[in-house]
Amino acid sequence: MEFLDLEEGTGETGEIQNLCIVGKVISNKACHVSAVSNVCNVAWKTRAPFSVVPWNNNIFLFRFEDAEDKEHILTEGPWSISNSLLVLQPLANGGTVFDVEFSHCPFWIQIHGLPVEKMTRANAELIGKHFGNLLTVETSHDGFLLGRSFLRVRAAVKLSDPLPKGFWLRRKSGYGDDIWISYKFEKLSDFCYACGRIGHENKGCRFVSREDGLNSGYGPELRTGRVCQSAIPIEEIRQQVDEAEIRVDNLLRSRPMFQTRAKATRENDGIVTRMVSPKRMQQAITSTGTRQPRSADPVVTLEGAGVTPTMDSGNTSHTTPGIIPFSCLNSSLDPLVDPTPMDGPDPLASTSL
Repeated sequence: MEFLDLEEGTGETGEIQNLCIVGKVISNKACHVSAVSNVCNVAWKTRAPFSVVPWNNNIFLFRFEDAEDKEHILTEGPWSISNSLLVLQPLANGGTVFDVEFSHCPFWIQIHGLPVEKMTRANAELIGKHFGNLLTVETSHDGFLLGRSFLRVRAAVKLSDPLPKGFWLRRKSGYGDDIWISYKFEKLSDFCYACGRIGHENKGCRFVSREDGLNSGYGPELRTGRVCQSAIPIEEIRQQVDEAEIRVDNLLRSRPMFQTRAKATRENDGIVTRMVSPKRMQQAITSTGTRQPRSADPVVTLEGAGVTPTMDSGNTSHTTPGIIPFSCLNSSLDPLVDPTPMDGPDPLASTSL
């Protein structure tokens, strides 16, 4: 086996990759690049030109010249080519076209038939999570979504499964029969009315028999157009830990490393460090008038620090052997840090959260 190290793309090459989208037409029929290009030029109405490059298996690479055009196409989807769904995915840095998966497609989904008291932001999120990956919900300042006659969420729908039609809402005793809550998918392309899957027609369905397909309950009522623009705010669902939380966590993990490096630097420079025994260290801490902790006090462990700080509900600090109060962690008298001054600025002083 032979391995080659290739040059990394810089400048213009990186910009080209960041402005690319990979798309796949979900259809049993082959799509010609000219047909895809003509339909997209009419539907997208981009400010700058874009190019379409055919790959294989109805996969196409779309290269844009304007970053806003690219983001607009991704957020305003889904799109259709000759009534067949076009699934679009951004091309990740360092990835190839063959790495892109087309198993899910984002849809705006309308939820019809809910009682007024059930039309809340919490219920919109609860229903949206049943689709798998909830992306966005329409919301309001008071939590009640009464700007429309239905709730509206955006979720990534798994294409290999039948489209959900709705659910039964169980009502309390004395309030009447259960209510059928129906879904409508905005800009939904053709799908099989027999099995409810996207990508083939009824006559080519291999998932259900002809008799079962006639009683499937699927039909054109599952499809609807995009709603008109409104002043209703849209909230994106956070899919990962906030960046500030990541920075704080990295800072806490890196503090012992800074201390170790500082000590190693001083030792290499020939500076004699003062060793403090655990007994003397404990005497220095307890001499400030601290008390023993209660057994019910919560304990927080800092990873990699080798210490276990404790907190209680009162304002009085306390410590036990092997336990360092939080007040000492940021103090210049921290027994874990050698008091010998360091050359240069403190590594933690320039770190911003």
